[in-house]
Amino acid sequence: AMREGRFRHLGVHDKTGAIVGALSARDLLKQRGDDAISLGDRIETASSAHGLSLAWANLALVAQALVNEGVDVRDVAAIISRELCALTRRAVEIAERNMGEAGLGAPPCGYALLVLGSAGRGESLLAMDQDNAIVYAEGDEGGPEDTWFAELGRRVADILNLAGVPYCKGGVMASNRAWRMSVADWREHVLTWISRHTPEDILNSDIFFDATAVHGDTQLADDVLGHSLSAGAESREFLQLMSVNAVDIPNTLGWFGRIRLQNGRIDLKRGGIMPIFSAARIVAIRHGITARSTPERLESVKGKLESPDSIIDNLIEAHKVLLGAILDQQLKDLDTGIALSNNVAANELPVVKRDRLKWALAQVRAVSNLLGDPVAAI
Repeated sequence: AMREGRFRHLGVHDKTGAIVGALSARDLLKQRGDDAISLGDRIETASSAHGLSLAWANLALVAQALVNEGVDVRDVAAIISRELCALTRRAVEIAERNMGEAGLGAPPCGYALLVLGSAGRGESLLAMDQDNAIVYAEGDEGGPEDTWFAELGRRVADILNLAGVPYCKGGVMASNRAWRMSVADWREHVLTWISRHTPEDILNSDIFFDATAVHGDTQLADDVLGHSLSAGAESREFLQLMSVNAVDIPNTLGWFGRIRLQNGRIDLKRGGIMPIFSAARIVAIRHGITARSTPERLESVKGKLESPDSIIDNLIEAHKVLLGAILDQQLKDLDTGIALSNNVAANELPVVKRDRLKWALAQVRAVSNLLGDPVAAI
């Protein structure tokens, strides 16, 4: 596109629109990210669920190419997440168009569609499902606005599922009323999450605090997310209960530092990255930090916690090691026809990688140093 338009440089902007750098054609050629760029182009130009499916089928090839180029796994995860957000945004655009063609009209009011969870944090890998929500400007449950957005959410979910991103087993989709509300209802609902403290409320709020808007009026999303961050930071009991969940870490290492396996594998999400990203989320809420990614959140709290910065550095590095082990296993499983998951066959790793994984798992328990003793504090 630069060549055709005779552009020598591209400006790079942050989320606020401020220019923070520039890319030359030489920079792009040096990265050799042709597959990733092609995937993004195919998503943006797809006009149907089938077109999105054809584009999305190349995701694993893109991930493998990036790994082969030696790209940092965190950047690979960020690219996968970015493309999942782009896929979701394009699914909404297609659904909106189809609803108009079906005589259902345009959106009845302003709205934003949010992607939640790992994609919102920029940390998705290849084993994924849908996690999304809708915030609309006004309207009551069951009213004309809600009815229209319910149909939009249903169509988006169907398009994403056909494209290769499965329905969320937990129902975290805008087609579900629990994840589709007006700004006023969302603000009230978040306060319910924070005040009731049921396990389901804690889980839902965990996912929601990682949300990022991918389509529509982002100001509506910022309103709800900003309110959520402020309310969460003010509730000591809510943060303590979130901390209880975060420090409930399975014992992943046995005698002599051996990795504990079940059926030859270890779940590196439950016993590895989840405690780290959960702890990072909690300290970010506690200190009013709006960053989404786990490394950014942890970097942002340096000097604000009693824990030494070395512990934070180790957790950031452990997060990278664990993501890398999961992605490597997923790419290997794709080749052998095994269903994708976060489970890693640790004993099949080369000795150096297995020792590195043991080190990373040993660091995970340090999340308690960041969070203190939440049980004693309640």
